[in-house]
Amino acid sequence: MDILKANQTYVFKTEEYNMIDFIEFVGDEYISLNAAHFFEGFLLNRIPIIKKAKLRNIVTFKAAWGSISNRNNPNLNPSLIQFPVGENDRPTTRALSSRPYMEASVGVSNIFKFVRVDLVQRLSYLDNPVLQNFLGRNGLGIRFQVAVDF
Repeated sequence: MDILKANQTYVFKTEEYNMIDFIEFVGDEYISLNAAHFFEGFLLNRIPIIKKAKLRNIVTFKAAWGSISNRNNPNLNPSLIQFPVGENDRPTTRALSSRPYMEASVGVSNIFKFVRVDLVQRLSYLDNPVLQNFLGRNGLGIRFQVAVDF
């Protein structure tokens, strides 16, 4: 059994899912995708004031798709450790199902030469009642990263 790596801070982490809770998704067989495209000024260099600041635009997409086999599923085998539940006996941990978990972000880097800011949107499993709510949208969050960018 494996737990998808979650990030519940305001720091953008490239190797983790930035919009899921800890132990929200588990699976014993899954595949994940982590793609990032760095525009290297292709879009922002068209605006003279921004070109002088040398800001860079980044788009990322992350997805995970998988399941839990019957022998590891606690819903089918009561002798296994059961998934934790929250308010109203609603499970806080669930298996990846027939649809993938997905999130995407748009970011700007090289702010003051070392700051990156990303707007991250959760694209699936929006039924979680404790999703972040930024700008009135469920599953939308803002993340920051400090890194030297040349």
